[in-house]
Amino acid sequence: MKPAVSTKQTSTAIKDFKSVVAFYKTNSQTVLLIALVCFIGYVWGLGGQFIKGDDTGLMTNPVIHDYGESLKTYSLSTILVSTIYQVFRLNPFPYHLAILLFHIANALLVLLLVFLLMGKRYALVSALLFAVLPAGGEAVLWLSGMGYVFYAFFAYLIIIGYFIFKKTGSRTALIFSLTCYLLSLVLLKSTWLLTVPFIIIALDLFDGSKLNLKTIKTKWSYAGYIVISLLFWLVWVSWQFSTRVTALVTDYYYRSEDSAPLVQRVPYTLSKAFELYVFPVQLSFYHEEPVSQPIFILMNVFIIVLAITLTYLLYKRSAVLGIVLAIIASILPTLSPVQVAWFISDRYLYLGGAFVALLFSLILYKLEDKIKLKNLALYVTALLIALYSVRLAVRAYDFRTSKNLWLATQKTDSRSYRIYNNLGDEFSTEQNWPMAIASFSKSVELNPNYADAIHNLGLTYMKMGDLENAKKYLLESYAKNPKLYQSLIRLAQIEDLFSFGRRAFSFLKPY
Repeated sequence: MKPAVSTKQTSTAIKDFKSVVAFYKTNSQTVLLIALVCFIGYVWGLGGQFIKGDDTGLMTNPVIHDYGESLKTYSLSTILVSTIYQVFRLNPFPYHLAILLFHIANALLVLLLVFLLMGKRYALVSALLFAVLPAGGEAVLWLSGMGYVFYAFFAYLIIIGYFIFKKTGSRTALIFSLTCYLLSLVLLKSTWLLTVPFIIIALDLFDGSKLNLKTIKTKWSYAGYIVISLLFWLVWVSWQFSTRVTALVTDYYYRSEDSAPLVQRVPYTLSKAFELYVFPVQLSFYHEEPVSQPIFILMNVFIIVLAITLTYLLYKRSAVLGIVLAIIASILPTLSPVQVAWFISDRYLYLGGAFVALLFSLILYKLEDKIKLKNLALYVTALLIALYSVRLAVRAYDFRTSKNLWLATQKTDSRSYRIYNNLGDEFSTEQNWPMAIASFSKSVELNPNYADAIHNLGLTYMKMGDLENAKKYLLESYAKNPKLYQSLIRLAQIEDLFSFGRRAFSFLKPY
């Protein structure tokens, strides 16, 4: 097995759109190989059904169902999903296929990006490993996680444009990069894209060359990204930030007083990211599992080792430093002092997967050169592709149905009240009332303030005909979360009390 990337081109030959097209034409066999590996890795996910999050995001979303309304959002992902809906309605296969096609496109962009950054030797291995990296599985297999695949697509275009500019001095490439950055922020409206300038700076400044104040002063090209980022922050993020924090409290029952401080979150987030990138053994959706003292100590040891390693790489002026910093930069929202995201989530790791794959390829070729075993990197890559593909097949089964997902995550995190609530929903759909009651009750036991589970418990009793218990829990759920107008509606159905009906319809007026 020989490297498939053509030796006829060098990274400096990539200078405009025509040369990019020529690159892919010259390496057409590589393109087909990468597409095939992507397909093999995710083919089992094409049969997945709509699961948790897909209901409000897609199945019952009136904006998705009304194409005219979707156009008014100016959101590329919303318009794309709405377009698929207009043709295929609620058939999950076309949605999964669309995400897979975007994933293939991203893998091909990784091929070009690594070719620009490190040369042809590492490009193929990096793209192939990215194609089946299990850490990206959630973003590709879960329809509600597709946004992270879209963000990555634009992010790679932006980064590629910048490094074409860096290598050739082409102002057109820089303008292309800045335009992609601006359009992606406008069309996707994602704060995760604000990580892209940090990734560019990490890869650009810490590329192994001498770093000093004079070097930094020459980076005038950063100004465009900084200005666009500031404008987006002032116009969109400042408003969305407070909305997101409020949503975490009212919709996800996040309690700031219960949240771990940043100094404790950093070891957990970075060590978990490392674990998920290398090989995620178990599926965890919310990452709420308790951490024992010995494990937390190991996480802190990992942070110390990481800090020492980064310091050493800086001293040695190694380009590996920039790659590691780019990986960390890609998950910066999880490290926000004010919590605006989960501690960590598999889908958050999709974008940084390209740089993890590049790091793996550097290690493999370093090992090959060290022990002087020809094609070792390619053989190990083939083995990793096989292992990762099996892991993705298992993960695809877990994401095939909601019940599969929550049963799999329950094994990992038996203390998550959200998981038991979601399991209760599945048992309720099956009309398995005893298991539904047990699951909702367990959820309430784990978090007595979780109004959603209390509401679902009352609704289940209502379906069973136990109206006394139904009334009890529905009243309690509304008392704990006045946004749950559904509880008032159910209460109005249970009792012929005009006051309940009047309150319910009064509450619904704003909607």
